Amino acid sequence: MVDHLKKIEIDSSKSWLRFLEGDRDALGSLFRLYFSELLAYGRKFIPSDDLVKDHIQNLFVRLWEKRSQLRPVGNVKVYLLISLKHDLLQSLKAEKPRKELDERMDAGWFEISVEDFMVEKEQEAELAQKVASCLAQLTARQREVIYLRFYHNFDFPNIAEIMDMNIQSVRNLLFRTLEKIRKEVGGSDMQQSGNIELILLSLFGYSSFPTC
Repeated sequence: MVDHLKKIEIDSSKSWLRFLEGDRDALGSLFRLYFSELLAYGRKFIPSDDLVKDHIQNLFVRLWEKRSQLRPVGNVKVYLLISLKHDLLQSLKAEKPRKELDERMDAGWFEISVEDFMVEKEQEAELAQKVASCLAQLTARQREVIYLRFYHNFDFPNIAEIMDMNIQSVRNLLFRTLEKIRKEVGGSDMQQSGNIELILLSLFGYSSFPTC
């Protein structure tokens, strides 16, 4: 799985370079490749498929119009997620008072539900429900670091870039968050299924981490 993701990353970097040279089809391939992941990520901020789709389409239109000002990027997917997040936050800030926006960030953002997990067995479904209930008690930033690490399988530098934090702060945030999940879930589930990192990897459909 990790090797497959690496190949996708390399291929998308090549498509990005062709796009910068004026290849519209290359940009289209990036749109098709990352649309579903951008939509899933955008839903964590705005629970409206139509609005998020509009923002994604506007993002790619803007990329094409400003391609002469753009440069090669280290990770295309990270760049697109950051760009979409920025657009969504700017849109929300324009619509809502700062206090209301801050309260929403603390309470409702980055909901992670059972639907985000890849569950095949009844035993896994029970564990997934328990983990999802625990995640619902976390702060938005705690849920975001879990989502980026385990759903997108990003390494710490990529997470730091997306969350606008330094790498050590990301490590600290993830460690504290995992400790909280471990204590909340606890019990026989942990003993039977191993550590919480492996459980989350499995629930999100991975078997190992990227190289950090």
